[in-house]
Amino acid sequence: MSLQTWPGVLPKPERQPYGFRPDDSRLKRTGEVGPPAYRRMVSVSASRMSLFITVDRSNRQVFWDFYTLACADGTKAFNMPDPITDGWACLTGAGAPLLLPDGTPILLSRILLCRWGDEVPQETISGIEFKISFGVVIMP
Repeated sequence: MSLQTWPGVLPKPERQPYGFRPDDSRLKRTGEVGPPAYRRMVSVSASRMSLFITVDRSNRQVFWDFYTLACADGTKAFNMPDPITDGWACLTGAGAPLLLPDGTPILLSRILLCRWGDEVPQETISGIEFKISFGVVIMP
């Protein structure tokens, strides 16, 4: 069984209302006195990302077909380009883009293994565009 891949025709998620939160991998121990103490419960943990895309009518259908058909109503994992890293220019320490000899910038690439978040995607309409918000769990 191969993993599904995020449809390349869909736009990158927008910066607002982007959210990122690592899952808490600590186990809290409380004593009778003093502050609480923590220890690591697991060696690696997942992270959660809240994403938002604006699409036209045809890409709206692409998104929902991916969610309902390819990912079986959000029950199957998928690969997705990292919306924060993938496609951005690699920079020098001074902040200038690194370039190939022909002047083309070197772009970063990162693919995430994701599962759908706890909530099902939500959609609103604004004029002729559809705004879809959804969450993903980034697997370690």
